[in-house]
Amino acid sequence: MSDYFCLLTPAGRTKLAQAALLNQPLLITRMAVGDGNPLEEPPTEEQTVLVHEVYNAPLNKLYAPVEDGSVVIAEMAIPTNAGGWHVNEISLEDDTGTVIAIGNYPLTWKPPYSSGTGRVLLIRIMLDVSNAEDIALIIDPAAVMATELHVRLVVEDLRQHVDEPTGVAAGTYTKVQVNVRGQVVQGWNPTTLAGYGIQDAYTQADIDWLLSKKANNAITLAGYGIGDAYTKVEVNGFLDTKQPNLGYTPVQQGGGTNQGNTKIYLGWATDHLRAQAGTQDLGRVWTEVNRPKNTAAFGNPAWWRCADTGTVRQRGVAPIMTNVMEQRVTFPAAFAETPVITLGGVTSTADVNPSIENKTEIQASIVAYDNTGFTLASRRLGGSDVDYVTVMWQAEGRA
Repeated sequence: MSDYFCLLTPAGRTKLAQAALLNQPLLITRMAVGDGNPLEEPPTEEQTVLVHEVYNAPLNKLYAPVEDGSVVIAEMAIPTNAGGWHVNEISLEDDTGTVIAIGNYPLTWKPPYSSGTGRVLLIRIMLDVSNAEDIALIIDPAAVMATELHVRLVVEDLRQHVDEPTGVAAGTYTKVQVNVRGQVVQGWNPTTLAGYGIQDAYTQADIDWLLSKKANNAITLAGYGIGDAYTKVEVNGFLDTKQPNLGYTPVQQGGGTNQGNTKIYLGWATDHLRAQAGTQDLGRVWTEVNRPKNTAAFGNPAWWRCADTGTVRQRGVAPIMTNVMEQRVTFPAAFAETPVITLGGVTSTADVNPSIENKTEIQASIVAYDNTGFTLASRRLGGSDVDYVTVMWQAEGRA
């Protein structure tokens, strides 16, 4: 076995197993170094922390080599402004701060910048795992420092992309296509409007076709050699002396005195037709279609309603019990306000039956009333009680 190596801690072995089982990669984010292992003793499987940690920082890089999918390589660069201690032990931490792996390291002095010399110390750990896909990297680019090797590789990769030919021949082009790296990958010189994507201009063919429709077409009577017709200007001149353009329909007044042409306006006003003569508003125009109809109901009781005025007339026949002093009569429909109530004649069984000799005289009057009905008072002035007495009533008001 090698003298220097790195082992997973108990917590590291557990988390790596969970990552493989749950298919959730382990996030290794930081590396720590210490000077508590002067004898460079190899790590043990039960070790969980460094003996004496002196520096801890985010990883610069964490990757798996293409040639070996069971190895993960972690790199951290210690900058020139950190130092003044030896490095002989190292560890890796995940995103929760748990130590995942611990290893020993060849005794290396990291001088402080104040000593007059300074250098960047690159620490690289190769961690043997069963499957490198179980480990993922989360690194804040602003918190890490690129090594010289990394910068050199990136610059070389960019140089190869920039310097590689794009396949476009040298020359002058009026239209080009550029890729995401800003390289010209295609160039050409269109000769048509469509080639430039211009859509708001006529082509030569369009203009020739439009001109062909107009060529040799006269626009005047003289152009066609017509001499027996009036021109538009002549006709307008004749009409101007005969009848002005009123902008409305003149109405004949019927021969009245001091009457001239009147402007008649007809227009739709939201939900009805209105008329106006001159400045006088004539109001709504009523027709057999929109004029409200009078309504009525016959029988006892009966009623009639005027659609123009809203007047309602109700009437009926109320029975009177000669032995009851007062009784309430209710209108079939309540009025909006107290109506005018009148009473008609009183009719009894004796009035319609000549065989009854003893006539009954009844007096009926209204003692109270409102918009829903009235109170009818009656009394027998003479004769005897009869089995049937009625009085006619009528009420008129606004519904």
